[in-house]
Amino acid sequence: MAVLKDLAVQIPSILAILAGSALAIIRWKRYPRVSLIVLIALLLLLIHEFVFTGVYATVPDLIIKSANDLNRETLTRNVYVGLAVIYNCLEAVPFVLLLCAIFMRRRKTESVVA
Repeated sequence: MAVLKDLAVQIPSILAILAGSALAIIRWKRYPRVSLIVLIALLLLLIHEFVFTGVYATVPDLIIKSANDLNRETLTRNVYVGLAVIYNCLEAVPFVLLLCAIFMRRRKTESVVA
């Protein structure tokens, strides 16, 4: 039940990813390589959303339940910090791909001499 609630919170992000995917598919014939990279990045973001919803719903409880009472507070903090670092590092990959797609096929502009 918690996983469904967490997914419901992410509906705006999921809709934005789906809309971006539709736009990339529409532009496929004109810019096939850029569209492919955008679709790969958006697919990775979509997978990331679903995977980490499940991870945050299950992993902390599994790790924290196995700890003794003395370390529980510190362990809880460390588990969430560790998950946040992993979450953000893995989320950076699709964003790098999106940035690469943004700057692909840019024409060199001639410098204007005043």
